[in-house]
Amino acid sequence: MNTKAEVDYVRALTKGPWIAFGQYLMVQPWSKSFSTSQPYLMNVVVWICLTGFPDFFIRRAVLTSIGEMIVHVIKLDDNTRNAQRGRFVRLVVLLDINKPLVSKIKISG
Repeated sequence: MNTKAEVDYVRALTKGPWIAFGQYLMVQPWSKSFSTSQPYLMNVVVWICLTGFPDFFIRRAVLTSIGEMIVHVIKLDDNTRNAQRGRFVRLVVLLDINKPLVSKIKISG
């Protein structure tokens, strides 16, 4: 069961974009390597959309495992399970912008 703090944490990461004093505020999970002297972000929280999934893959555990093959998954779109958004999967992930993007993965052939 999620605590209020966990719910607030996920909301802060996924419900943006946030604007403070007329400027966009980039929100990312805390990291031990964080430094205010760093000139740019190394990680960003983004939505990704995955298409072409058969119905039997549309399960929270399966989709999270598939997402983790690509990058760290923060949240699975709640509308995915009840197909309110069509036949695709949306995930919120933490993306390291210094690494190449994964364009495709192979699952069981």
